[in-house]
Amino acid sequence: MDAKSGLLKFFEFIGKFKHPILVAQNGGPFDSKRLMNNVMKHNLKDKFLCICEGFADTLPLFRAYYPDEPAHGQENLTKRLLGITYEAHNALSDVQTLVQLVKHCIPNKEKVRKELLKHSFSIIYCAEEVQCSRNETKYLHTYNEAINSKLLTDYCATKLAKSGLSFQQIKLVYDRDGQKGVHILLSEKDHYNKSRIGRAKSVAEKLANHFALK
Repeated sequence: MDAKSGLLKFFEFIGKFKHPILVAQNGGPFDSKRLMNNVMKHNLKDKFLCICEGFADTLPLFRAYYPDEPAHGQENLTKRLLGITYEAHNALSDVQTLVQLVKHCIPNKEKVRKELLKHSFSIIYCAEEVQCSRNETKYLHTYNEAINSKLLTDYCATKLAKSGLSFQQIKLVYDRDGQKGVHILLSEKDHYNKSRIGRAKSVAEKLANHFALK
């Protein structure tokens, strides 16, 4: 079975549940993004949005419930709280053991979803994070010279790359609209009302001075 067919089968399965949320240990930085990357790769994001409500990460949940535990990895918690070991990184064993851990943590079945929702995030948010990572991979290298020459900090360049801008695109805007155009570009806000970067005015001025000397 190819990847797209596998995803469609998975959608068919989770579609049997009412308002499903996909739960994973450390799912925020890992599982959700791996899945979302493949969903987007096969142009299935809209279909996924219609089926699934989002993701929940049990790692912060366990940290909140067991703050005195020395480590909150699934293997460690399974051994300390359940007194058992399991075949780690075997998908079925991972899932079954995580279910046991969540039930141990929250015995009240009615309370489980409420507690998991405290550590959940939407499909849209995950898709945006994946797109930012893709943008970084695609554009960050275009800032190498600017970083090496101290024109931009690595942090600033990474923010700009993640926002979907290459260094060459900024130069094109400067050539067309000057410093004001660069300032407007860097100040553009996303739907969370956040600008591409902080201190957009001073960064625009610095870039304009650099371009003027070229």
